[in-house]
Amino acid sequence: MTRLGRGFVAVHPPRPVLDAIDARVAPLRTPTTRLRWLPPSQWHVTLQFLGPVHDAETLAAHLATAVAAL
Repeated sequence: MTRLGRGFVAVHPPRPVLDAIDARVAPLRTPTTRLRWLPPSQWHVTLQFLGPVHDAETLAAHLATAVAAL
């Protein structure tokens, strides 16, 4: 059983969407900003924050069942 300190349900946008967002935020990336930018491959849209998860495998199985029902 895998425990997560903070779990969430998220989706990864398609690559063209990530590329478009990346182009829009590029001017914000300057050497003087104190922001740490993650690469677009790690960008996601959080649908639900879950907090601590005690059994990640069971959660993943339930989410897979829900997605299959769509």
